[in-house]
Amino acid sequence: MVFLGLGGVRYMTALYDEMASALNLRLICIDRWGVGRTSEPPPGTSRGVVEWAGVVEEVLDQLDIGHVSVLAHSAGAPYAMAFAQRVSNRVHGEVCLLAPWVAEAGMSTRTP
Repeated sequence: MVFLGLGGVRYMTALYDEMASALNLRLICIDRWGVGRTSEPPPGTSRGVVEWAGVVEEVLDQLDIGHVSVLAHSAGAPYAMAFAQRVSNRVHGEVCLLAPWVAEAGMSTRTP
């Protein structure tokens, strides 16, 4: 399961088709609300990071996929972590974060 960063759309995973094929991997990436060809959810509908984890779980259920590895880039990291926390029993191995856009709890973002 691939969680892309800000502005990333599912078509970007096509850049890795050859490599994924050589490694016998299937890359799955879902456009988040309002990105790519998706629409915004109806007004008043929650669409946060936690809610997105439920969407991903539903897609995996529809595809009849029981376990996935998780890869996230940049702003996709919070979404991947929320998904991994929600369905830890479905995550195979460790969550791989590439240049995660998250701050460690308690860390200051100020420059000394």
